[in-house]
Amino acid sequence: MKNTPRRSSLAVFLVFCLIPLSACGSGGKGEAVEAPASGPELRNGGTASPRAAGRTASGEIVLRVAEAVFTQADFERYILDATGRLPSRFEAETLSRLFDHFVEEKLLLRAAADEGVSLTPEEQKASLARALADRQLAPGRKDEAPGGGQSFLERALIEKYTALLMKGVQVGDADVAAYYEERKKDYLEPARVQVSQILLPSEERAVAVLNRIKSSTEEAFRTAARQESVGLEAAKGGAMGTFKPGQLPYEMEKVVFALSEGEVSRVVESAYGFHIFRLDRRFEPELLTVEKAAPAIRSLLLTERGRTMLAERLDTLRDRLDCQAFPEKLSFAYQRNHL
Repeated sequence: MKNTPRRSSLAVFLVFCLIPLSACGSGGKGEAVEAPASGPELRNGGTASPRAAGRTASGEIVLRVAEAVFTQADFERYILDATGRLPSRFEAETLSRLFDHFVEEKLLLRAAADEGVSLTPEEQKASLARALADRQLAPGRKDEAPGGGQSFLERALIEKYTALLMKGVQVGDADVAAYYEERKKDYLEPARVQVSQILLPSEERAVAVLNRIKSSTEEAFRTAARQESVGLEAAKGGAMGTFKPGQLPYEMEKVVFALSEGEVSRVVESAYGFHIFRLDRRFEPELLTVEKAAPAIRSLLLTERGRTMLAERLDTLRDRLDCQAFPEKLSFAYQRNHL
């Protein structure tokens, strides 16, 4: 690296989520750009050929990685491929974030190429098929896919590469247990209620149904719901599900949470119509066991460790590759610290 590298801002991590990545050096008067770079197989045909520094027929060079260079035109093509919109539609802050993503994707592509990771013909076919479906393109019209489908193949390769990296990330039962013990309060379930309803289109009809069932059995309520309710849950005897505080509209919640188990409410008006609620069951606050919390904890720890591992890998790549970005040559005022 010719300049002092800096840690980048948050960047795209296709498999897990946003992640801090490494920086390339910057040329000219600009600061070090917080972005990694890419490999030779990038441009719409596959391999970027070396170019002289400065302005070329394709425009200003904004990124250099070893022998591969990428221009403002390459970046603009990337924006169109990634968003389906022209660069002129975005503000400088968004363009800055997109430039970081552009550079970071190129670094991951370079790493995949250096380590011999590639897409099989079957994976390429599946990737293009998904791309065509996402873009609502008819089969056989690949020319309509931005970049002739190359951008989709590159993103599929990045996804495959990062997935391979993640195979080495492990979370054991002891890790889950330790996390749970440190954050038990996060796994305290609040009081919940299991609720059913009968929804009627008019207050007159709702009052008539209420008078018929308010002192009757649960089965009478279920029958009335199936026969009278216009709610989506009518076929299920009016069963709406289980709710925590804040999950129902306030006017409904204050009525429902005040009921006793098995009790039927008064008629409650809302924008949907006229409701009759039944509190089927009340759940008191409880602490989730480590066994119940384990799947969510394991997923969280895998994501966090994946971020760390990928950041470390990109730090290594930053040191090994001759990566330079030239934000001062972009067609907009590049903004740091925007993520």
